[in-house]
Amino acid sequence: MNKQQKTYILLIAVVAIWGVIVYTFYSYRTPKEITPLDKKIYKREKVNTYNQSKEKLTITTYKDPFLGKLKVKPKKKAIKKPITTIPFPNVSYNGALKGNNTSQYLISVNNEQEILKIGAIFKQVKLVKATNNEIIVEYKNTQKIIELKQ
Repeated sequence: MNKQQKTYILLIAVVAIWGVIVYTFYSYRTPKEITPLDKKIYKREKVNTYNQSKEKLTITTYKDPFLGKLKVKPKKKAIKKPITTIPFPNVSYNGALKGNNTSQYLISVNNEQEILKIGAIFKQVKLVKATNNEIIVEYKNTQKIIELKQ
């Protein structure tokens, strides 16, 4: 094959490839004709989307036509529990004692002094938490913050 024959073959191949590309774009752009058989196939059925929850209607208060008054349901009265106050004993914080990696705290309960660690109980008063300036004590599930007495 000489040079001129190769050029003609390549030219035919390029024209064929461009023809296929143009045909695919053209087929996508033009709509297809629907035949009577296709109309039967593509027939849509209407779906009923009726929501029954919107139809429910309740009337809670209405005017009685015979009595002429509004019918109102009686309200339940909440029973309030009386608040019981627990008399907290007289507690005072007198200071802290620090030793070999332990801390103890000097506390007075009803004018009786005791040295306690955190978590210890003296006369039903439990030492919950303590710092150098204040302590937190608990008596019958009631907590109270007590500051250092000067």
